[in-house]
Amino acid sequence: MEPKFATVILYFNKPTMTARCIASVNEAAGRLSIGTHRILLVDNGSLECNSTGENTIRLDPNQGFARGMNAGLKAAFADPDTNSVLLLSNDVELPQDFFEKLLLLTPASDATIWCPAVYFLSDRSKTSYTHGSLDRGTGELSHHFDPRLTEIQFPHYYPAAATLWSRAAFERLGGFDRDGGLRLAGV
Repeated sequence: MEPKFATVILYFNKPTMTARCIASVNEAAGRLSIGTHRILLVDNGSLECNSTGENTIRLDPNQGFARGMNAGLKAAFADPDTNSVLLLSNDVELPQDFFEKLLLLTPASDATIWCPAVYFLSDRSKTSYTHGSLDRGTGELSHHFDPRLTEIQFPHYYPAAATLWSRAAFERLGGFDRDGGLRLAGV
């Protein structure tokens, strides 16, 4: 049987941005035979519903990042033949060779979540070193960007604008926790 692959795009408003994200996914997927591919949209409580149909999950009101992405993961992996799910925020645009490079690295049977590098749209030669810190006392999360950074640091967390989930990882973790993080065994 041919492997199945899904891309879940979470959005809140911004239909033009969402359309650009969808177009980039279709273009990248069209360059390589990756089995059966489908796109699921998760409308996270947009003020005006911009997309309808069998491939759209509408959440109302907005459920936040973690619940929105979990709804997409659950729907995508409801098909027992789906072995990988790419989660995207609607502000991500994939390069044309995205799937080609990713599939060289990703065995479908591993319990792995991949987080691809993110580059600026305005200058695709520059890596966006955006990451965050967690104030353990208050639980407050903050994003940081410092254009002077020349190497990736190891922060408390990475924003999950683009992640690739294997079925094994989803079955082991069940998705994001209610705060948008991942709880690993023994942690």
